[in-house]
Amino acid sequence: MTTAPLLHVDGTHLKDPNGNIVTLKGMALDYDEAMVFGNMLPSATISYMKQWGINAIRIPLGSQDGNGNWIVANRYSSNILFGGKTYMQVLDDTINTALSNGMYVILDGWHGGADINYFTSQTWSDWVTWWTTVAQRYAGKGIIYDLMNEPINWDYADHQSRIMSMISTIRSYDSSSINMIEMLDWSFAYQASNPITGTNLVFSPHCYADTFAVDQTSIRNWFNSYAANLISQGLCIVIGEFGGDETVPPKYGGYNSPSSCTWIQNFLTVCDADGRAGYSAWWWTGAWQNNTTLNNDWYGANRNASGAVIHDYYLSFQPTIPWSEYFANLNAWTIVDGTWTLISGGVQGTGIEEALMYAGNPTWTDYAITAPITISAAGEGSIVFRYKDSQNFYWAGLGLWGHQFSISKVVNGNYSEIKGIGLSTDNAAGTYNTQVIVQGSDIELYVNGVLVLTATDTALTSGAIGLRTFGSTMQLKSVNVTTPITPTYFINWAITPVSGNLPFTVNFSGYLSRYSNTPDAGTIVNGETIQLQVLSPGSSTWVNTYVIATTGPGTSGNGYFSGTWGLAEPRIYPGPWQFRAYYAGNTTKYLLGCGKPQKTRDLSRVNALIL
Repeated sequence: MTTAPLLHVDGTHLKDPNGNIVTLKGMALDYDEAMVFGNMLPSATISYMKQWGINAIRIPLGSQDGNGNWIVANRYSSNILFGGKTYMQVLDDTINTALSNGMYVILDGWHGGADINYFTSQTWSDWVTWWTTVAQRYAGKGIIYDLMNEPINWDYADHQSRIMSMISTIRSYDSSSINMIEMLDWSFAYQASNPITGTNLVFSPHCYADTFAVDQTSIRNWFNSYAANLISQGLCIVIGEFGGDETVPPKYGGYNSPSSCTWIQNFLTVCDADGRAGYSAWWWTGAWQNNTTLNNDWYGANRNASGAVIHDYYLSFQPTIPWSEYFANLNAWTIVDGTWTLISGGVQGTGIEEALMYAGNPTWTDYAITAPITISAAGEGSIVFRYKDSQNFYWAGLGLWGHQFSISKVVNGNYSEIKGIGLSTDNAAGTYNTQVIVQGSDIELYVNGVLVLTATDTALTSGAIGLRTFGSTMQLKSVNVTTPITPTYFINWAITPVSGNLPFTVNFSGYLSRYSNTPDAGTIVNGETIQLQVLSPGSSTWVNTYVIATTGPGTSGNGYFSGTWGLAEPRIYPGPWQFRAYYAGNTTKYLLGCGKPQKTRDLSRVNALIL
């Protein structure tokens, strides 16, 4: 089973092994899902959760079975559930799916309430047996153990004694575990005078919109009063559950209430401003098709008003550009298909058919992705961009569709090649520095610094990035996402010899364009001043030419310029001369970069004409 990055408690914060503060942004599952369906967490659900920005799931396991019996004693039995697996196999699959996708897991192993008599010897024995089994099974995996949900029927002294005993039992198997202690308002005061103490403990109140405090100041005052004894001790607080009020008016009227949504938005803002270590919304479900859930299907769709607020808030935590990955782990990635494993200094993807994983932010629109892709001879390796889901994304790279280079897409499950060139057999085994630049509807594919393909497509306008191979193996050591150079135009121009004596001058005219043989209307402002530079063959230094041109309106739009170029060289070096232009007065705002084929011209012929 995959191991999550181990967290530890440092004061009021959770931190990763590198000392970075981690805020848990969680979602609780419906505890009846596993018992009903035997398939508590499909991998597709993780995919949608990660697109929200969720980095933790809380798994509340049901308190009773359908016959009213306490189910702990049967959880690790051989009983086969609806999905054809035992309960523990379902739980293993659920936890492994989350951990392998870099998510933290909070395991709520006794999600009960007033319906359970905690004082019986049988329930106590079941509880000890359950957590002993779990601690042995998941030791060292980074699980956060939520020991007792809402200890309604215990007096606090008994609750404290049993909790501390259970922490000791769990730690005997999982020494570095984090233990979550649920608190109700009546137990906060007892915690102040008779505290549960130790390392790696987090304390967990439940917070719902059951007051009329909606603005941030009122919510802060309410929470600080509600959890005053925890706050005064400087304890690490993770909100085990939060959400809209589940009652009927005159309170907030349920999860669809606009006031409830305002409370949730401001509550989350206050939690972050005040340094709460995490929070889990209640709940994400696929079993119950009703309005008391944040989602009424597995895939994050059909969100009610409360779910939409949480979706947008969580989404704001997604990574921003520039973004880099050097594969110390795969925590930032969601594996969709195939096998992806860490190798020395990088990652390897292999698939009998498709191997695909993605990362980044689903709201990203225009960006440049660079990755050094290593393939076998005639192998396939590509960069995924504008990834929405497994049925909607672009990809571009090496060996696709039997072509040397290709730009492709899948939209609503329909796969097609947008453009391809050459044969895949033209690619020898080796590493290819691959870059995709996508801006608006324009797509560029570069391989080893050379623009090999361009395309225009409007099907998908935003999405995350990823990696893909098909029936092959690809390796790489890094992925870098940056803001694309804007604009990415190149210059079309004409050169006419004027004099055969050196130094000589030529008339210079042209226009700015992306791909076509006509200027782009509005690419630069009419009357813009540009400076032309040249890089001669064999030189490593760009120098200004005499051309400081002014753009003007042409027959097809803006972007034209003209001028005279003087070459003050003793001779013309045959070979490709590279040109670039920038806005005069702003040498960092290039209209085009270096090294693209469209930016070079072989002046051998000019040399022959003038000598």
